[in-house]
Amino acid sequence: MTDPDENDVPLEEPAVLQAWLAAMDGCGCSSCGAALCGHERLRSRAIAGVHPPRCLSCLSSGLGRDPGELARSINAYIRRRACFASAWAGIPASGCSHDMNDAGECPPDPVTREADWSSASHSWDAGDLGCGDLVLPLRARMKALSPGQRLRLRALDPAAPVDLPAWCRLTGHLLVAAAPPDYLIQRRSGD
Repeated sequence: MTDPDENDVPLEEPAVLQAWLAAMDGCGCSSCGAALCGHERLRSRAIAGVHPPRCLSCLSSGLGRDPGELARSINAYIRRRACFASAWAGIPASGCSHDMNDAGECPPDPVTREADWSSASHSWDAGDLGCGDLVLPLRARMKALSPGQRLRLRALDPAAPVDLPAWCRLTGHLLVAAAPPDYLIQRRSGD
């Protein structure tokens, strides 16, 4: 893996970048498993090519670079390359607030740390289930609740603080509170 250098990297077709982004939709960091938004996946593509995407932290660690400085460098590269700039502009901003001037990662979800944990009508201790193994039973448990009811979840997986907010955003359920390893999730309205 190397730094993006416009002399080394051939131009890519915007359609090829869009197809790659679509194929990588929902993929987390291939090193640590952290959830990645489209902008983070595109940053990874700019620096690591077609390899599975990695988060800024893992990219910067692999290169021995400061994460903020590396993000600024990648953003500058994306701005200079029309194909990448076009792909960036086409990424929906669902839940993230990246812009071409920032140097960091998506801000954490605005979750209230203090909550009425007793408002949960159900609870489930998922233990150390990894989020890949946790989401199917979690989906079934949420489906069994009535709209507006809350589930208190205990999840010890180290990736849960990143993966569970992302899962809630994707499914429409409300993450009321997070105090890892405890999470309070409210079932979405409707269906």
